[in-house]
Amino acid sequence: MAIDEKTRKDVPSFLGDLMKLPSIGDRTEPDVEKIIELQPDLVILGPRQYHGHDLEKKLNGTGIDVARLWLANSDMVLSEVFILGYLLDEVESAEEYREWHDEIIDGIENKISSIPEDKRPSVFWDRPGNTTCGGNSSYQRTLSVSGGRNIAFNLTAYPVVDPEWILSMDPDVVLGLSFAGGYESRNLTPLVTRYKEISGTTGFDNLRAAKDGKVFVTHYIIHVNPGYPIGAAYLAKWFYPDLFKDMDPAEIHQDYLDRFQKIDFDVKKQGAFVYMP
Repeated sequence: MAIDEKTRKDVPSFLGDLMKLPSIGDRTEPDVEKIIELQPDLVILGPRQYHGHDLEKKLNGTGIDVARLWLANSDMVLSEVFILGYLLDEVESAEEYREWHDEIIDGIENKISSIPEDKRPSVFWDRPGNTTCGGNSSYQRTLSVSGGRNIAFNLTAYPVVDPEWILSMDPDVVLGLSFAGGYESRNLTPLVTRYKEISGTTGFDNLRAAKDGKVFVTHYIIHVNPGYPIGAAYLAKWFYPDLFKDMDPAEIHQDYLDRFQKIDFDVKKQGAFVYMP
């Protein structure tokens, strides 16, 4: 087994013993010689446009297969977890994941199913770099299953948006995404910093979300990948606090780590995942 450098660098606390694995270099252009030296049966990468676009060609004749999975896309998570389960002979684990996933997602969707679309909160994803998350972004499923209406649904995946447009849309909720924090943070400082950046935007105080105290900051990691039901739980609780007063997203997060990631991590004492001023 081996690991790429970006994963090793970005989420060392999330990896546990996987940190001890040898490196195949940058996943955008993996070290082919190192892969051949390690002689794995299989290399698992994301889509060709992002990761090792010609790796299959470079490994042709070596007996090493390449599988392409895009677990960051929440719409495809269930099917791809099962593909991964078959590849790694962990089908029982995939089944367990599906049960966990469905219990959370179905539970949320059942509770909000009677709420008409036009009564659901309008939401703006405030993504770093003056960008947002459109309807075909990896974040859309998390938002839709939790009962929010994306004001940028008709835009492309991660478009740059004008602050004047946001003011004109006047969303009920602002969700600030942060790429800093997560499993590698000792405190909430990165999320607080992100909140201050958002609240410093010209016209921010005039937004309905700001006036109603509906501005939240959250680390991206809980809204994509197989852990996205964690993010959906947080959003549902923020959108509909009365409906989900008995749901504890932090407990859902801990259960996910204990059952599937199997790392020693206490989400109530470690990391930076959500900030509510």
